[in-house]
Amino acid sequence: MKELYTISTFNVGQLVDKISTGELGLPDLQRPFVWKNTRVRDLFDSLLKGFPIGYLMLWDCPSKEDNRSISMGEKSYTSPKEVIIDGQQRLTSLYAVIKGQPVINDKFEKVQIKIAYHPIEDKFEVCTSAIEKDPEWISNISDIFNTPNMFTFTSEYISRLQKSKEDKGEEFSSEQANQVYERINEITKIKDRHLPVFNIFNDVDEEIVSEIFVRVNSRGITLKQNDFILTLMSIYWGEGRDMIESFCQSSHHPVYKKSTAYNPITEVTPQNIIRVVLAFGFNRGRLKYGYKLLRGADLENKGAVDEKLKTERFDHLKEVLPLVLDLTNWHEFIKSVMNAGYLSGEMILSKNALFYSYAFYLIGKYRFKIPEMENQNLCSLWFFYATLSSLYAGSFESVVEEQLNRIKNLKTIEEYKGFLLNQHVRECVPRPHHPPHTRPAPRVVGTG
Repeated sequence: MKELYTISTFNVGQLVDKISTGELGLPDLQRPFVWKNTRVRDLFDSLLKGFPIGYLMLWDCPSKEDNRSISMGEKSYTSPKEVIIDGQQRLTSLYAVIKGQPVINDKFEKVQIKIAYHPIEDKFEVCTSAIEKDPEWISNISDIFNTPNMFTFTSEYISRLQKSKEDKGEEFSSEQANQVYERINEITKIKDRHLPVFNIFNDVDEEIVSEIFVRVNSRGITLKQNDFILTLMSIYWGEGRDMIESFCQSSHHPVYKKSTAYNPITEVTPQNIIRVVLAFGFNRGRLKYGYKLLRGADLENKGAVDEKLKTERFDHLKEVLPLVLDLTNWHEFIKSVMNAGYLSGEMILSKNALFYSYAFYLIGKYRFKIPEMENQNLCSLWFFYATLSSLYAGSFESVVEEQLNRIKNLKTIEEYKGFLLNQHVRECVPRPHHPPHTRPAPRVVGTG
C-alpha cells in the first residue's frame, strides 16, 4: 500500500523560522484573520502550561526546484517547500505574536495582536489601554521574544515593578523578583514546545489530501477544490488572491461615490470568481482541473507536474483575472441579466447559471469580439434559458465541461451565436397552454 504521509514533530520556534524564511508557506498571513484575540491568548496560555494544541497538517509542494519567489512582509524568498493545510490560524497566531508582525483584519487593514502577560499572577490577557498603563503588566509579549537582551529586559521590568510596589506602600521581596524572572524566562521557552505534524507527500493529489483532512479532523470541516486553488494563488501570486477577495468583499455593501462590485442581484464569493476564470480563461468547468492546471500538471501525460507549464498557466491567469474582475465588464453583464427581468437577488434561482453566463459574456466579448450590445442581448437570452431549464443543476460541471469543449472548436462569431441560440432557447418562452412564467422572455435585438 502506498504511503501517504509521515508523522514528525517540530518545535514552535522551528515552525516560525520556516515561515520567516519562506520554507513553509502560510497563506493566511495575507488573508483576513478570523480568530478573536482571546483565542490567541488562550493558545499561548495552553503552550505555557504544556497543554496540547492539536496537530498540524503540511503538504509538500510539488517541486522544490522552483526558483520563483514569494513575499513575506518586506522580503522575498524562494517558493515554499511545504504549505499548511490544517492549523493556519494557530500558525498565523504564533508567527504574528512571536515575530511581532501585523495581521490583516476583515477590513483588510494591518493590525497588531497584542497579548499581555502578568508575571506575578502568571496569566495572559488581551492588551487594553488600561493594561498598557499598568506597570505590573508586560503589555505585549512580542517584546519578550524580540528583545536583544533578555537579562536587561527582565531587570528593567523588575525595577519598574519594584518602584510601583513601593509607591503603593507594598513590599517586593527578592523571592518575588526571582519568581518573576523565572516566569518571564518560561515565556521564551514556548518556542521550544513541540507540535505533532502530518507531512503529506508531494505526489498525493488534492482529492486524497482532502480525504485525509476530513478523516482526521473532528470538527466536521471539509476542504473544497477552491481551497486548494486559493492556497496555490496565495503562494505563487498573493496579489491575485487579494484582488479576488477585495472584489468579493466589495460586492456585499455599496460605497458612497465609489464604483465597486456591489449590485442589486448577487453577492460574490471567491469560488464564483474561480469558476468564471476557469471557464473563460482555461476552458474548464470542473474545479478539480483548476488546481491541477495551476499546479503544473500535464493532463495529457497522466498528470505529471511540469514547472514550465505551471509558470505559463500562472502567467495566463495574470492576464485573465483582471478581465474577470474588471468593473465595467461586471456591471455591463449585470445590466444584461437585469434586462432579462431579474431585478433583485430573490429572483436569482441559480448562482451557477449567473456566473457561467458571465463566463460566456467574457468569451463572447474577448474571444469572438461580439459588439457589446449584441453580446449583452445574447447573455440575457442565455441566462433566461439556463435559469428556466435548470441547466446548471445536478451534475452541472459535466454540462459546463461539454459546452466549453464545443465552444473551444468554434472559429467565428456566427458559430458562437449559433451555439447559444440553438440550445433549445425556444423552450424558455411560455406557450399559451402552460401556466405563464413570472418573467417575460427577454427581448433580443441584433442577434442575426
